[in-house]
Amino acid sequence: MAQLTDPVGRGVVGARRPAISPDGSRIAFQYRGDIYVAPAEGGTAIQVTNHVELDTNPIWSPDGKWIAFSTDRNGNMDVYAIPSTGGELRRLTYSGFDEVATDWSPDGEWITFAARREAPWTGVFVLNVRTLQFRMLSQDYQGYSNPRFSPDGKRIVVTRHGFPWTRARYAGSAAAKIVILDVASGAVSQFVSNERQHLWPTFAEDNASVYAVTYGEVTPSASWLNKDPVRYTDSADKTPNLWRFDRNGRGRRVTSSVGAAVRWPSISKDGTLCYERDGHIYTLRDGREAEVKISVFGDQKHTTWSRQVFTSGAEEAEISPDGKTFAFRVGSEVWTVPLDKPDHRNKDDATRLTDHPGVDQDFTWAADGKRLFFISDRDYNERLFELNVETKEVKPIWTGSDDAFRPTLSPDGRTLAFWVAGAQGGIYLWQTDGFQAPRRVVEQPGSHFFGTSGGGEIAWSPDSRWIAYTAQIPGSVSNVLIADTYTGEVRNISRRNVGYGALGWSADGKYLYYQRSGIGGGLMIVPLQPEDAHPDEIKLKYAKPEGAVTVQINFDGISERARRFFSQSVDGALQMDVETGKLYFLSGGNLWMSDYDGSGIRQIVSGVASYRLAKDGKTAYGLRNGELFKVTLSGNFPVTTVAFRAELVQDMDLVRAAAFTQFYRMYNRGFYDGNFHGRDWASVRARYEPLLEGVGHRIEFSELLNMMVGELEASHTEVGSAPGGVSGGPSVSHPGFFFDYSHKGPGIRVEGTFERAPAWYSKTEIKPGEYVLAINGKDVGLNENLWETLHNQGGRDLVFLVNSTPSKEGAREVRYAAQSADGMRGLWSQQWVRGNRTRVEEATGGRVSYIHISGMGGTNRDLFEEEFWEYSRDRDAMIIDVRFNGGGNISDTLIDWLERKPHGYYRYRDSFVQNAPSDRLWDKPIVVLMHENSFSNAEMFPYAMKERGLATLVGMPTPGYVIWTWGSRLVDGTSIRIPMGAVYRMDGSPMENIGQQPDIRVPWTNEEFLTGRDPQLERAIQEVLRRVGRG
Repeated sequence: MAQLTDPVGRGVVGARRPAISPDGSRIAFQYRGDIYVAPAEGGTAIQVTNHVELDTNPIWSPDGKWIAFSTDRNGNMDVYAIPSTGGELRRLTYSGFDEVATDWSPDGEWITFAARREAPWTGVFVLNVRTLQFRMLSQDYQGYSNPRFSPDGKRIVVTRHGFPWTRARYAGSAAAKIVILDVASGAVSQFVSNERQHLWPTFAEDNASVYAVTYGEVTPSASWLNKDPVRYTDSADKTPNLWRFDRNGRGRRVTSSVGAAVRWPSISKDGTLCYERDGHIYTLRDGREAEVKISVFGDQKHTTWSRQVFTSGAEEAEISPDGKTFAFRVGSEVWTVPLDKPDHRNKDDATRLTDHPGVDQDFTWAADGKRLFFISDRDYNERLFELNVETKEVKPIWTGSDDAFRPTLSPDGRTLAFWVAGAQGGIYLWQTDGFQAPRRVVEQPGSHFFGTSGGGEIAWSPDSRWIAYTAQIPGSVSNVLIADTYTGEVRNISRRNVGYGALGWSADGKYLYYQRSGIGGGLMIVPLQPEDAHPDEIKLKYAKPEGAVTVQINFDGISERARRFFSQSVDGALQMDVETGKLYFLSGGNLWMSDYDGSGIRQIVSGVASYRLAKDGKTAYGLRNGELFKVTLSGNFPVTTVAFRAELVQDMDLVRAAAFTQFYRMYNRGFYDGNFHGRDWASVRARYEPLLEGVGHRIEFSELLNMMVGELEASHTEVGSAPGGVSGGPSVSHPGFFFDYSHKGPGIRVEGTFERAPAWYSKTEIKPGEYVLAINGKDVGLNENLWETLHNQGGRDLVFLVNSTPSKEGAREVRYAAQSADGMRGLWSQQWVRGNRTRVEEATGGRVSYIHISGMGGTNRDLFEEEFWEYSRDRDAMIIDVRFNGGGNISDTLIDWLERKPHGYYRYRDSFVQNAPSDRLWDKPIVVLMHENSFSNAEMFPYAMKERGLATLVGMPTPGYVIWTWGSRLVDGTSIRIPMGAVYRMDGSPMENIGQQPDIRVPWTNEEFLTGRDPQLERAIQEVLRRVGRG
């Protein structure tokens, strides 16, 4: 009789967020999207939750009977509780905002979390687990995170401000500070603040000391310009370890990890510590560390195999040289389908050529029609491969350690040109007979990501000797260059600092075409030889070449011979019919055609992404709205769709692993610092790759990548989860006023509202101190049931029952349209700006203006210009405030405007005298306000103002979050950002991780913030009055 073997538990690697039980006997943790509980000494874990969406952040009730956790099963992070041995869930929060519970009070009555609810800023909340009543203890403009109770329940330790915990080695003004919050009074006192991250603070068993993850020595990161970068040697003091701080804030290190950070510490009542490091759980008792080895049994929540059938959605297509077979890419794989099909039900079935969970792309046919050349991200970088279409055998062509891309076959089919990134980057050539290794013909080092430095189009001349390509040269947007593949000589033929693209050669070898922006832009035609008459006298007539074409180029004055062929913008893919000389191109997502002389421009097919002209010029084949098509290039241009059916079966665990590799590869190629801030990026990958075993949810995967890239200690590296899950939580309307949390009921006492919010106007006014007793006919108070009255009310009215006392007797109804939370916060911001402007004007007698720049985008630039005219043009000085500014890219423009100086005067008859230039002119004192919430371009602006001698800087140091960045998506849909360009000061110091220092340093405490004081603005007023005089 057959019998199955005994089951074997799976060793846990990649566990997260361990929480030791109050009695120290058990550990709850997150693993593969669920909550598990294991014995503290190790062993088999039991699965406590089981849901396809993410369950995270377990915390214990003080009696050990319950575990509270957060989950996104409703489309946002809500808090639930479940018996610690498993069982029926109890939902605790309903707001519709994201809330992650971080501790349970010692008396078992309350859980605490940091959240942003109706107030403008993130606050510390407590929620009664029986009544679901909630109250906010404190809020702060820098935000709070990770609140935890003291053993006596009278205080809460919490971090103020702070970059994400994934950047554990960050040092700067945005580092997490430890503060202590008094539960009864809400008073906040600073505990530890030294511009180093202090993460996951938790009270020790003595009720006075605090544990937190931090470090003793700053790890080097961004290098100075023109100085040799170095790799740092790690140590326990540089590594984020667990430290214990006494009641005076003096700390000592208690763990000694080197390299891998300690994460998510928790503590039992007897002082046993528990934490995670590199995906493994550890305990620390009496100074002795022990790994907790855990195994789990359990079925997969998801099937790992995905089956998709594609009949559209192709992303790339190429017709074979004989015009009989389409190669196309869909689902990140390469397929073929014939044009002439047998007459049966399966005639549209496509043949899958590649089977790689990553991305196979960027392919082109060999001239013999038997092979495809394509790019694939196998082996941790993008390489060039050759694929036998019949046998599906794959052979490598480019095996270097840097990425290859954009393979382009020469017209004679003998040579393949392609770009390579990296220090040895440029254009390489490979003979398609395979007898020689690729050789570099154009030297162009750089990442070549997103058009940086190089990597642009490649266009072969019809005689297969010359290559035209686009690339950056220092100080340019791009230029068009021509390389002689015989000699390696490169010549710049455009020489203008504008955008270029859409390269193509005439079939007779007489002209080169390219699209250019700027003055006189459009499609340009470049005669390769000097012409014998004025262009107006030259009639372009096409004659089909007899025999082989030989392209001859006279480079003397070639850039001056370029002229506009026609003004219509060309997006790319210029191809000329050898038989007739007709020119085909893409414009606005459509396929167009013109005659040889540029006349007769007409649209042929709409919605075209790419196409290829047949050799005889009678047909074009391509990709249209995700479908394959064929168009006859005569008559009414009839279009035929070439149907396909591609059945793709994939192991999604392998796809996720491929996305991990893709992420590593893209950073390996594209990260702005080839020294990786002194880190060994390959070693970082080797540490984090095994943790894929612990990933069971898309959010866990993005968090893993955030942890991995956090090791580089760089800004603009955020990773976003792939689409999926519940499609958004409920929309939450804002009530239009703030809550007075000192009132326990009945109803809600109104603390205040925003200027210009509905409750501010006399007709729909709800005054501070009044009581809201019901909303839309339902009694309300400060409990979780309140939020259900505010869910999904967009476009509807809210009806409030309002009274001056907490009684319905004599109450009135107030009705107004439901407002969004973001919209109401925008009103608060406008109110704050108006208040600041009023303070400045009153304190300076109207002599000084105030302008706040909330972001560094085009709209902010235009608004600055309008407000400058409105508020500043006739004033003696100006305060520019870039606090609470997330950045953008307008700093250089603003500096150009503010740096203008008059060079004369203008006056029209009988009119007034005005400066020359007459607009955007300022030569008076400026003070710039900045602080820890001035990011990126809002840091570059105050630095440049200081460097150019235009302003005095007041406030606090900026965080050093300064890099030029680009975004992309991975094969599984995960979104990523890649820092690709550095910003340096004139002295060569990097702005990344070295924030801009103010001339006058002014902290802004929580107490000052809550009482309405702004000492930074006050000091700016003092300084500007000193500059202009008080008279």
